[in-house]
Amino acid sequence: MEVGYIRYADGNSKDGKQLFGIKLDRVFEEISIQSVTDRNVWHNCKDFCRSGDTVHVNSIDRICHKDIGEALASIDELNSRGVNVVFHKEDLVFKADASSLQLAMIQLLTFIYDAERVLGNESKVKKIDVTKLVNSK
Repeated sequence: MEVGYIRYADGNSKDGKQLFGIKLDRVFEEISIQSVTDRNVWHNCKDFCRSGDTVHVNSIDRICHKDIGEALASIDELNSRGVNVVFHKEDLVFKADASSLQLAMIQLLTFIYDAERVLGNESKVKKIDVTKLVNSK
């Protein structure tokens, strides 16, 4: 079964461009606000999928709230259940029966995620140091 997940930033951005022209048997649509971390429709979409299904998502950022780690966890969860995942904008396909190239891609994405996390933590420490310096004067 071909399953689509579409997430809009707000109700006004439903432009019909996401996954346009892709034949889907079932579509899950979600209007999500950036400050809301719970993606109920995404969770329903994942729960709906069975072995042999393919989930189509316009872009990998559609299933992330803060970082790529959330997408990696979802890809791993779906692949372990025999579900393929396709991100059309990035032209990424993660099949349940992973090839060595796919595993390398996941490792690269994991590296990027870890780098984002480390750089983000360093940035927070610098901001805290500057705040302490300003407040001490």
